[in-house]
Amino acid sequence: MWTRSLLLLAALAPAACDTKAQPAAAAPGAPAAPDRWSAEHESCSATSDCAEGLRCFDQACARTDRSALGDYYAALGSRRRDAGDQPGALDAFGEALKRYGVEKLVVPVELECAYGNALANDDAQLELAAKVLHRCVNGAPAGSELRARAMLAVAALDTAGFDPEHLVRDTSADVYLSRAPAAPKKPAQVAIEVAATPEPKKGWPELQASIKAAPGLTGCFDAAFAATKAAVLTVGVPFKSTYKVDPEYPDDGGKWVTGVDAKAPPAATDGERCVRDAVTAATKGMKAIADWDATVTVTLQ
Repeated sequence: MWTRSLLLLAALAPAACDTKAQPAAAAPGAPAAPDRWSAEHESCSATSDCAEGLRCFDQACARTDRSALGDYYAALGSRRRDAGDQPGALDAFGEALKRYGVEKLVVPVELECAYGNALANDDAQLELAAKVLHRCVNGAPAGSELRARAMLAVAALDTAGFDPEHLVRDTSADVYLSRAPAAPKKPAQVAIEVAATPEPKKGWPELQASIKAAPGLTGCFDAAFAATKAAVLTVGVPFKSTYKVDPEYPDDGGKWVTGVDAKAPPAATDGERCVRDAVTAATKGMKAIADWDATVTVTLQ
């Protein structure tokens, strides 16, 4: 009997002392180890998957220390941006950042990204746009849609001289647009958009097509780029269509006249003057069929 017991112990001993044995896998649904916790905006299946201070909502980790007023102004900024109100959008996003500062809360990365995208649409704010978008890229998780959209916005600053080397650093740079801007586009590459506010009910498609075909517009873009290095030139042209009667020969009837409003303020820049001249030449002699006033916005990029 003693012999049989010793043999049984000898058979069990190697298994108990096997140094190659692997630890048992964590039970399904058990909390992840701290070094495997998901960061903000990363995926999760439960709050236990998220880093400290985060909760799992819609399978993504999110912070709960939010500013109600900050988030309100961020939403207002997005609505204004989508409605084409660029100044209003920037004001609202600025107020959102201010609210987070007053409440001493960390600015959410999605707010940084939205603000940076809005700034990138303003030629006068491209340096600040680069700085804010850099914070967005650093804060957004790798592989996320948030980061991908930010990269597209940053790439659009290439023609303004953005140096991509700044993206490999965690700290902000003093100057982001430190490269020489890219050369202007060839005439065939310049995109021309023409819109009217309010849009005339009659005769607008013909007028719009004539303005788009104006040969001088691409030259306006090149000249403006040489002066400002801006990748986009946007000019609002005050237009008027009215029926005029010659006071000396009223019985002869009159004629419709379409063109830049004679009472409009003079052009403020060479680029604006160039666009006005090109538009005037393109629409000279066009026949109008209705009375209307509108701002015709010409965008070259």
